[in-house]
Amino acid sequence: MAIEQGVVEQVSDTQAHIRMQRSPACASCGSRHMCYSDSNEDLLVEIDNTLKAKVGDRVEISMPTGSLLRLSVLVYCGPILAMIAGAYVGQTWAEAVGAEPTPASILGGIAALTSAFIGLKRYDRAAKAKGRFLPRMTRILPGQPAINCSVTPPADNR
Repeated sequence: MAIEQGVVEQVSDTQAHIRMQRSPACASCGSRHMCYSDSNEDLLVEIDNTLKAKVGDRVEISMPTGSLLRLSVLVYCGPILAMIAGAYVGQTWAEAVGAEPTPASILGGIAALTSAFIGLKRYDRAAKAKGRFLPRMTRILPGQPAINCSVTPPADNR
């Protein structure tokens, strides 16, 4: 399970905006579209406030590792495998009908790649509607002092 920590910056009826530092895990996260960057280092994540956290609370956010792996395979390997399969089918079809195999292979690969991207977009919409693959607030960290996220550290004048 991928676990990150952040500070609740804003709370609405059912949502919480959490400021967290960008980590290397963010690059492969399937839900990175839920985050928006406020600076080069910090992310603001909007998630369901299931724990009724308040502004300034330090919270733990988790994402199941299986979800991350499944999404990585779908996003990175799916389109490549579809393109290769489409190119093979295009070439095989061209040879069967006596057409030029190279253009048919290229067109088959492009058609399969386009289909894979359309399929991924539909899968993303369905998964978002069902709430799958979204990060969850797992706990409010005890003993952590409330932090004011809007304060920037002083510049280092060495």
